[in-house]
Amino acid sequence: MCIAQVCTLGAGSGVMPDAGIDGTIQPAVDTDKDGVPDNKDNCRDKPNIDQADEDGDAIGDACDLCPQIYGTANTDSDGDGIGDACDPNPGAHDTVWLYTGFPAGLPAWSRSPNWTGSTGSVVATSGNGTNDGDFLVTQFPMPPTLDNFSATMTVTVQALSGTASGDHSVGLEIWDKNANSGMGAAIDCGLDQKPAGSNSILYLQDDNTNNQPKSAPFSWTVNSQYVLTMSRHGSTYTCALVGAGLPSLSFTSNFVPRDGNAVDIWAFGTTAQYGSVQIAGKQ
Repeated sequence: MCIAQVCTLGAGSGVMPDAGIDGTIQPAVDTDKDGVPDNKDNCRDKPNIDQADEDGDAIGDACDLCPQIYGTANTDSDGDGIGDACDPNPGAHDTVWLYTGFPAGLPAWSRSPNWTGSTGSVVATSGNGTNDGDFLVTQFPMPPTLDNFSATMTVTVQALSGTASGDHSVGLEIWDKNANSGMGAAIDCGLDQKPAGSNSILYLQDDNTNNQPKSAPFSWTVNSQYVLTMSRHGSTYTCALVGAGLPSLSFTSNFVPRDGNAVDIWAFGTTAQYGSVQIAGKQ
């Protein structure tokens, strides 16, 4: 019998009840006091009651140096708290401007209408007609200069939607509302697929200049998760899929993002689920 964590041997045990105390139950150790005992906690030194683990590597997002990238060494050469594998400037001190795994579903950000959310993800459902296309504008503290940074998302295309003969795509966008005589323009980094799965590509496109779009063949598939990252370093823009041997594209542009609506995630002709977004750059 146990009372107040003190256990004694009762009747029927073969030992006299007055034989005394035979042991105590020790409370579970919870180093970070988040209510999850250390033996079940995927981040023992930082409170993370939700135990979120975006990349499924058994290291909680709260203490994972690259929470979106599975299988990377937790190496941080410049000691800034961002792992080398996801650091936009591995040799200089950076900070995470935004990280969200959408723990409360759809955030209160500027967006088009066709978004829904649930714990751990948001979903865009977009047609591919002339006026279609859905976006969700990220919110983060604006640095004095929006440069030397990267934006990374995890995305799964759940279905191709709209007309079969149209484009089906998902991606990231760096936006400048003052470009194009105040009409706005962007540089897009995305996955695109033409009719019936043909011409599947990774592409980088500049709406602001006469730059020719760049693309690389990549046979992406429905219901597979991809990690897509876009970066700006001065006039150089890069779009890449994260992973060994996966394509990366770069070009130079005079395009300059200027305001807090500078980065968004988007979908066109797809139902797409986004699991996380991270934006990081120089302090």
